[in-house]
Amino acid sequence: MRVWYCATGATAWVVGPYFTTADNCPDVGNLCGNFRSNTQATFTWDDSNGAYSFVRLQARVDTVGSSFFNIGGIGVIMVHSLRTRMD
Repeated sequence: MRVWYCATGATAWVVGPYFTTADNCPDVGNLCGNFRSNTQATFTWDDSNGAYSFVRLQARVDTVGSSFFNIGGIGVIMVHSLRTRMD
């Protein structure tokens, strides 16, 4: 195992400690994409499969054999506030 965290760098490789991971999280519920332009979209989801504050989305071109790529990625600004609409 090797540990790395932000600016502190990586540790040397070591044996153990041993650990297990939790089951995969369920997919977000009712994912919708609202396209603002040819290059921008806003994605929303609800809590029907549990609460999420952040998700990593992947896409691919609708072609046989195409590979998935991350939507967003490095440099995506994380907004930690909620906007609500009052009717």
